Amino acid sequence: MKTYRPQASYRPESGDLRTIGLAYGMNCPNYRQVFDVFRAYHDHPDPVVRANVVLGIMYACRRFDRCDPRLIKPLLMHGLRDGERMVRDNAETVAADLKFCFKVSFGGKS
Repeated sequence: MKTYRPQASYRPESGDLRTIGLAYGMNCPNYRQVFDVFRAYHDHPDPVVRANVVLGIMYACRRFDRCDPRLIKPLLMHGLRDGERMVRDNAETVAADLKFCFKVSFGGKS
């Protein structure tokens, strides 16, 4: 997989990676590009980064009114199996939200 270098305008202003998932999910204009960034950070050592990448999935899907299971399922399933409760809880919330909004199911308690 090629390494994606985000444009500076979409990086969190503070430079804090903990918000990169949210920043890209809400601001990046390219759907595929958003998921390239999510794939780059979904296994970050900081659980807050991982949890926010999972939430970013929900924001991106709602913003683009699009839910591509081929892009989402591997990231969401990784979140549902994460060792940190915060990440798992976010993944369950996102799975439930996507099931409600887009009528897709990925697993979890949705």
